[in-house]
Amino acid sequence: MEQNQLLLIEDEKDLSDALKENLELEGIKVLQAFDGIEGMKVALAEKPRLILLDLMMPNMDGTTFLRELRTDKEYGASARVIVLSNVAEKESVDEMVRLGALDYIIKTNWSLQELTDQIKTLMV
Repeated sequence: MEQNQLLLIEDEKDLSDALKENLELEGIKVLQAFDGIEGMKVALAEKPRLILLDLMMPNMDGTTFLRELRTDKEYGASARVIVLSNVAEKESVDEMVRLGALDYIIKTNWSLQELTDQIKTLMV
């Protein structure tokens, strides 16, 4: 597990690229995946320090991703996951917390710089 490596699973390419660029300026190595299936492959192969997970994605949504990730005893059961979503329903937040997400960030409530700063603090 590389200590300064993060996996960003986000299907909105423009947002993913902008966040990747900001985080890399902070010295964080960012791996990208654009759906849950690709994200699972990268997560289990690379074992990043932190996973940023969107919920609404093609092929495998974020909730399914996190449930499946938690079944992997070697890495996934204790992987550090932050949910980045525009889904603000209490049930969704509660489910992600129950599955062990460290935080649940509503994308529209944060600027790109605020998001970068928050993620940077979670990388330590």
